[in-house]
Amino acid sequence: MIHSIKHTILLGALLLGLIVASAGVGTQPSDTAVGRKAPVVQLGNVQSAINAEELKGKYVLISFWDSSDAASREACNRYNAWFNANHPSDACFVGINFDDSAEMFNEIVRRDSLNPSDQYRVGRQEAEAIYRTYHLEKGYGSLVVSPQGRIVCHNPGPEELDQIFS
Repeated sequence: MIHSIKHTILLGALLLGLIVASAGVGTQPSDTAVGRKAPVVQLGNVQSAINAEELKGKYVLISFWDSSDAASREACNRYNAWFNANHPSDACFVGINFDDSAEMFNEIVRRDSLNPSDQYRVGRQEAEAIYRTYHLEKGYGSLVVSPQGRIVCHNPGPEELDQIFS
C-alpha cells in the first residue's frame, strides 16, 4: 500500500514535470519541436507542470513505451542500460509506460531488469492525455529535456547521449 501511494505521488510529480520537461516525438509539430517548452497536460482536474525537486537542474531523458511495441521497449532498455553504465550526475531517466495491465508492466520491468524507480505506468485517462499532448500518433519515442525545460532532441542514440551528458 505504501509503495502504491509513493508510486502515485511520484508519478504525479513526474507528470507535473512532463509539462516542463517533455514534448511530442511523433511528427514533431511546431509546438513540441526541439528548443520549445512542452505544452501543458490536463490530468483529471489537475493541470500539471513539471516542477519535481528531483528533476530540477537536471537533464531528463523521457522514454514513452509499451510492452506490445517492440521498438519502444527496446529503446527503453537501451536507455536504461546507458544510464546504468554511465551514471550521469546531471541527468535522470524516466520511462512512461502505456500498458493496460499493471501485471504485464511489472513483469516486463522485472524481465528486462529495468530500474523500477525510473519506470512509471500511467492509467488509461492519463495515457490518452499524454498521447494527444505529446503527439504520439506516429508511434512512441523519447526526448531529452534541458534543465531549463527545453527540448534538446528526440530519440537520441548513445553517441548523442554521450555528447549531451559529457
